[in-house]
Amino acid sequence: MKFSIRDLLFVTVIVAMAVAWWLDHRRQANEIKKLKEQWLVKDFIWSDVYGLPASLGPAPNPPRGLDAGK
Repeated sequence: MKFSIRDLLFVTVIVAMAVAWWLDHRRQANEIKKLKEQWLVKDFIWSDVYGLPASLGPAPNPPRGLDAGK
């Protein structure tokens, strides 16, 4: 079986595109991981140092029947 130069160039282009895609995918995955770690650190700092709640949900209702302010 003989391969022409055109066939070898075509295979080279396909391999180069696959390697480039893999490298870019790996770079993006690492960047997302770093951003998630930074976000967790920021969330920790905001919630612990400044006394802010860790969740963004609504505040819980106070207990009923307690007259704490009177």
